Amino acid sequence: MKLKQSGQKYLRYFSKYISPTLFAVIVVGIITSILLFVPPINGLGDNGSYYRVLNSSGLFIEKSNDYQFFTYFNKNFSIMQYYNQYPKTFASTQQLFISLAIWLNKIFFSSELFDIRFLGGVYLIVYLGGIYLLMTGLTVGVSRKRSYLIALFVIFILGDTSYTIYFNSFYAEAVSFLGSLYIFAAIIYLYRVARGRQKAWVYPLLFISTVVLIGSSRQQYLLIVGLFFVGLGLFAFAKSKGSRLALWTVLGAMMGFTLLAAVFIPASNYDRDLYHSLTRGVMLETNTPDRRMRDGGINQQYGLAKGTSYFDEYSPVAPDSDQVQKDLLKKTNPVWVLLNYVNHPTELKKLLDLAVQDVYLVKPSELGNYEKKQT
Repeated sequence: MKLKQSGQKYLRYFSKYISPTLFAVIVVGIITSILLFVPPINGLGDNGSYYRVLNSSGLFIEKSNDYQFFTYFNKNFSIMQYYNQYPKTFASTQQLFISLAIWLNKIFFSSELFDIRFLGGVYLIVYLGGIYLLMTGLTVGVSRKRSYLIALFVIFILGDTSYTIYFNSFYAEAVSFLGSLYIFAAIIYLYRVARGRQKAWVYPLLFISTVVLIGSSRQQYLLIVGLFFVGLGLFAFAKSKGSRLALWTVLGAMMGFTLLAAVFIPASNYDRDLYHSLTRGVMLETNTPDRRMRDGGINQQYGLAKGTSYFDEYSPVAPDSDQVQKDLLKKTNPVWVLLNYVNHPTELKKLLDLAVQDVYLVKPSELGNYEKKQT
């Protein structure tokens, strides 16, 4: 009996000073901080696509011979001290987070060496703000006891290190994850929180979150269609003229931003994605890749590239060469690939079956998540 009373006393004391919202933020913050900052430090290895981000951010790999692709996580990168000779073809909202991280790194750590944990810290702070907003929306009008249950559920979902490990990397998935979280949290807040001025600031936040998500990579552009219909659904809860005007403004700005981005932002990943759609898509399930290329009006020798990656060190062809551009990539496009699948539905089914096997995998299995010195 005394033990039960003592437990209830501590619970009352705990709930008095730590709200369910704060509880979720603290626990997720501790879990993620241990993952990102406490040795052994965790992050994701470079699959070969970092160079675009590094070049555009004024960073570089100092000891390229010792640099580990795929297998190990690398946390240190050198900061360019003089003129950046590389063209800034990488355009993404991710650049905002990276620039802030580099600025903080120069203030508190070094002006010559960049520690990727500063980027992880920037992501984490933004992440915890999104969790706070989500918990505020989910727990409004809910009893204290149920609110703590909701907090445990949020911790279970958003404390998953399979998601937060992307914070210690240069992959755009981290930014996409943050943008998605804020969009979802803003919608929940608009739906559950009382009307009036409490909601006024959420509309700009919803727009900014959408820009962050859509602008993280070109692959996200089509999401604007779904987000637009979600926005239309919010009119059911926008009763006042001001709310409706704000919502129309947000939706119009979202569509305008996406169209401008699609027109003016260079498709830096287009060649890579098209190459993979050919070598690891069109050719992957056929026994005669050379014939498939010939039937498509392409030199049949490119069938030798079956199964290869754009980032392979040794490949039958150099994917970034002018010859491949002229004789392969310029002669194909997404429509060409789509028509191939239409003409070969059995191969398409095999590829879909292969994709389903990895649908629940968040972290790519081929990427290491710890430093080489920890082995």
